[in-house]
Amino acid sequence: MVAHTCTPPQPNGFLHIGHCKSMNMNFSLAFDKLNVPVADRRTIFRFDDTNPAKEEKKYIESLNNDLAWMGWKPERTTFSSDSFERLYELAQELIKREKAYVCFLTKAEVEVQRDLCKRRAAVRSRSNGDEALVNKEVPILSLDVFPGKYRNTSVEENLRLFADMRKGKYAEGECSLRMKMDLDR
Repeated sequence: MVAHTCTPPQPNGFLHIGHCKSMNMNFSLAFDKLNVPVADRRTIFRFDDTNPAKEEKKYIESLNNDLAWMGWKPERTTFSSDSFERLYELAQELIKREKAYVCFLTKAEVEVQRDLCKRRAAVRSRSNGDEALVNKEVPILSLDVFPGKYRNTSVEENLRLFADMRKGKYAEGECSLRMKMDLDR
């Protein structure tokens, strides 16, 4: 059985220790843990060039050289930007299936939401899932933040908003496409 991993550095700087750790995990440790024979190990080196206009060739060359210097040989090298259209189509499909939505929560609101999720999970864990205790100790005070005021926007509106995101109608960080997962588990 052939096994694949992927390591996705952003080509906007030189190699740092985080890249090295990721590469070691993706070229070696993950396979070791799963007992994958050396002959069946495949790693894709994907440049996560989410903003290709700002990426510089010197960083791509440097990362490739460092990868070779460390002794890692990817099966192939890809660029995220080569898949943007397909990724956009997949995101639209998630919206149509009501699995994703465009969210305008601020960074502070998302942090409050995450903190609430963590605190509720901690109570749930220590109380063996006693929902009454979870709701008593960590109540949901605002549906605007938890699960979020944008979560139930219609599919049609989400598709329009997502198209507007693609057109650059919103400032960076003003909105994001979020998965519609169960935040309370």
